[in-house]
Amino acid sequence: MPTIAAILLAAGRSSRMDTPKALLPWDATNSLILHQTTSIVSAGFDPVVVVAGHDYAPITNELSNSNVTVVINHEYDKGRSSSIVKGLNALNHNIDGILIISVDQPSTQKILTTLLNEWIQTSALIATPSFNGESGHPILFHSSLIADLLSITEEKQGLREVVAKHRHSRIFVPINDPLVLININTPDDYQSALKMYTSKNL
Repeated sequence: MPTIAAILLAAGRSSRMDTPKALLPWDATNSLILHQTTSIVSAGFDPVVVVAGHDYAPITNELSNSNVTVVINHEYDKGRSSSIVKGLNALNHNIDGILIISVDQPSTQKILTTLLNEWIQTSALIATPSFNGESGHPILFHSSLIADLLSITEEKQGLREVVAKHRHSRIFVPINDPLVLININTPDDYQSALKMYTSKNL
């Protein structure tokens, strides 16, 4: 089996939520970030790096018993790209691929396993889940793109630049779960996403 790492981004201010998104209750026993890390590890990604930033102490404490590495991006206000680079620099680059996932884009072990297995069976540089023909998240990158990923900036549109550059070596993996399209930014987003997740996972 190839070695596929994961970078979970959880460094933002959660300003529109007005409470840390990572610590929102998600299922019966877990916060959103514990749900995410458990799903990622269970799907076979290893190592897993969580990038925290704003008000990082509660997140670090929440993950104290998890099999993940937490790194702190003190420059989180420079945007998501700075957290991705921070996560990449925390990895041993003797890996075959990297999953990049945000804490506010809830996923499941099934989604992640499906994405991973489809990517392993292809020679694609990039794999993206899709639902009803619409591109979703998270995104899985081949390790040959690490140099490109390390060069991203907000000014160059972050991951979009890398995806556009290698669009002809990208696959879309159809997944029958609308969660792959969800971003949680507001309390209404959270309630809608939680209802969607609960209806499919009871």
